[in-house]
Amino acid sequence: MLFKFLDNVFTVVGLFFISILTLIGITFAVTYIPVITGIIVTVIVLAWANNYIQSWLKPHKLPKFLQAKNPILRDMQKQLLIGFKKSSL
Repeated sequence: MLFKFLDNVFTVVGLFFISILTLIGITFAVTYIPVITGIIVTVIVLAWANNYIQSWLKPHKLPKFLQAKNPILRDMQKQLLIGFKKSSL
């Protein structure tokens, strides 16, 4: 009879601890998984934006309205863009 009582007590205590661990797991999932997902998405978007900006800054890819007509000025523009690109790396 005592063993049956202790078995029931340990079962109830075990279920209590399992339910507490389950609640902790659900809280972690609800709280931190969106944060981790947001950080990962932010890093991916920033890497894509950096790659896009770096490819846009190549001297031969300047928009037409920004390109200088004078070849000397155009060369200076290219040098400035190359210097800016190196400093931003």
